[in-house]
Amino acid sequence: ALALTVGQNGWVWFADISRPAIGVLDPTSADVRLWTIPGGGQPYDLVRDSVGNLWFTDRTANTVGRLNPFSNEFAIYPLPGAPQPLFLTLDDQERVWFSADQGNYIGRLSVVPTVSPSPTPSGTFAFTNLHVSLSGPVFGQWKSAQVTVSYSYGGGSGLPVWVRVEMLSGGSAVAGFTVTPAQVASAGTGSAVVQVTYNGALPTSTDQIRVIVSQTQWGAAFATALMSAAPIAWSP
Repeated sequence: ALALTVGQNGWVWFADISRPAIGVLDPTSADVRLWTIPGGGQPYDLVRDSVGNLWFTDRTANTVGRLNPFSNEFAIYPLPGAPQPLFLTLDDQERVWFSADQGNYIGRLSVVPTVSPSPTPSGTFAFTNLHVSLSGPVFGQWKSAQVTVSYSYGGGSGLPVWVRVEMLSGGSAVAGFTVTPAQVASAGTGSAVVQVTYNGALPTSTDQIRVIVSQTQWGAAFATALMSAAPIAWSP
């Protein structure tokens, strides 16, 4: 384990240079989970962003990478030449800065889209990211969650609006969840945090989250998004 960072829930994230992989340790139970880096060489440093992604440098692969541990997806960004990136950090806008050992420079990662996005109509609620933070009685058996939905909204469908979620398995809603919707009171970009608690009598699991936006707390949806997630086991 070459680099360490600790999440808000106390889990310890690390770079494993022997596999290579990104791993997480639950210090309470000593359970460890690993994500093998595709095409990885020697992950050297890592940081955790505000929505739970893990950014890392890979020294011998000459890349900067990002792991989304909730969707089990990597994004790998090759660097020109062979700069051997070492340390990295995030600034207050969560841009990635890194040091290049052989390149002898400080760099900032810039991901440029190949096609410019179309302007978003003011009445459109655009989903930009989803983060799930779990808590529960034991590691791997969860009781509650905070679902953080990042969005862009012009306010054209009214204000305030409400964001809520449904937990799904195989495309169908799973009963037994208590959901506390989040209010969006102003236009612009931001994030809404929806509280979810499982109150079912028996253990269950979910593999998708449906996000619903409505003009009243429990009203009809004017925007929805279906997002896949790693299977989550819920315990009464």
